[in-house]
Amino acid sequence: MRLFVLYIFLLGSLLACKTTQQTTQSPKPQTVSKTDPNVLDAKQVEIRQQYVEATTQMVRGDYSKAKELFESVVRLDPQNHAAKYNLAKLSLAQREYEQAVIYANQAVEGNPENYWYYQILQQAYEERGEYKDAIAVLVKITERFPDRPSERI
Repeated sequence: MRLFVLYIFLLGSLLACKTTQQTTQSPKPQTVSKTDPNVLDAKQVEIRQQYVEATTQMVRGDYSKAKELFESVVRLDPQNHAAKYNLAKLSLAQREYEQAVIYANQAVEGNPENYWYYQILQQAYEERGEYKDAIAVLVKITERFPDRPSERI
């Protein structure tokens, strides 16, 4: 009987030590899958920060700083059509019409479903005096976006 009680006591002590050990260990950090679309890597964070800062500078009227930042965004993310659209807008504001056409075309190529990209491209062609191209873009706008008539037609 004494042996049985001693055995139960030792078994209980071992189990208590194991439970204490489990609770004192810090939990393992959860690993996040690299394929999780909600997780941004450092490069994506930098791109977003620069884009926001570029937009802020554009609103403040510091077009040269905004252009520099949007160009940096495009260097980091060559597929960023929104930055190219804003570069087209900045180029128009600075009367750099040839560059505006280039950026606007790149924006349209990056996202051909964006109405505003076509609008800026049409405006850039018009400012350059390339009226046939401007009209061609207006025709595309009316075909692609029949529910959104252009103000210029």
